Amino acid sequence: MTRRMVTTLMLIIGMIAPGFVLADLVYHPRNPSFGGNPNFGAVMLNNAQAQDTTRGAEGITHRQPRSAREQFEQQLQQSILSQLTRAVRTDLFDADGQLQEGTFDAGDFTVTVREGDDGTVSIITEDLITGDRTEFRIGQGGL
Repeated sequence: MTRRMVTTLMLIIGMIAPGFVLADLVYHPRNPSFGGNPNFGAVMLNNAQAQDTTRGAEGITHRQPRSAREQFEQQLQQSILSQLTRAVRTDLFDADGQLQEGTFDAGDFTVTVREGDDGTVSIITEDLITGDRTEFRIGQGGL
């Protein structure tokens, strides 16, 4: 580029640049819950309802109501599981409230507690019927 072209380009930029004004970036919330325009609430609600995948086109949830028998069965299962959990929990802890190592039976489930070499505690729950197994570890600490 020649010196004349560079000078001309700088002159053109110099003439256009004053037309641009810099301003601070200002946040304007849209959600009325966070200080936005309260008239925008209906628009946001309509957008949320349009994205709701738990309802069908007619606005009815996909979940079928349960019969009295199904409700009774679910409550019975929850009660039995609660009693089993209570029984296992009393076996898992000693008199001082510390976890005990070992395997504990709870009907169709076994719960195994063991301490790893790195000081972590592993608790493994196994469903004897399906064979499903869940394990979680509690970091650095002992029994």
